[in-house]
Amino acid sequence: MPTATVGLVWYRRADYARALDMMADAHDLPETFDAWKRQAKAIEDRLKREGFVSRRVIIDLDAFAIWCVLNGRERDGPARSSYVANPAHWPSTPSAVSGSA
Repeated sequence: MPTATVGLVWYRRADYARALDMMADAHDLPETFDAWKRQAKAIEDRLKREGFVSRRVIIDLDAFAIWCVLNGRERDGPARSSYVANPAHWPSTPSAVSGSA
């Protein structure tokens, strides 16, 4: 049986403050990159335990903002999830796959 691959929102440390500034739901996100990364790794671990393969999808903030406008979306959690669910937004490098970075 094939294993489902799930896109997982991933930020660069250098982009996290800007991400907080632009997201409509910034109040729901951890205040610091380190706190966010701990939370993201916990989600990654849970997905693995549940039998999924996760793929870290680094959010290009400019591309995401444009995508939101073009798709009539708020810049929030549901939009981020939809954005990374599309394999067209996935990086092609193996280091982006969970566990190899």
